[in-house]
Amino acid sequence: MSKGIIYQGQSIFDKAIESTGDVEQAFAFTLLNGLSITDTLAIGEAVLFPEVQRKSIVALFGVKNRPASEFLVDAYDFNEPLGIGTMAIGTTFIVG
Repeated sequence: MSKGIIYQGQSIFDKAIESTGDVEQAFAFTLLNGLSITDTLAIGEAVLFPEVQRKSIVALFGVKNRPASEFLVDAYDFNEPLGIGTMAIGTTFIVG
């Protein structure tokens, strides 16, 4: 078991991949930290994560290359035309 910090835009799945190299470790990650799989993580929050599963994947990530897949609904204007062939998922599913 190791410790880590949550960075901007990281979800539980992002941190599991960055820390262990295996997205399936997200469930172990949530158990270690008393979280739900759908919880939003706070930037700077200290967390525990399980042992590294795939060192070659963990080695891909560093200070300038972190997984961060959080989509901030508030940062996108859903009233703006999306154009042909685009999709946005927020509180509703919109296909333009």
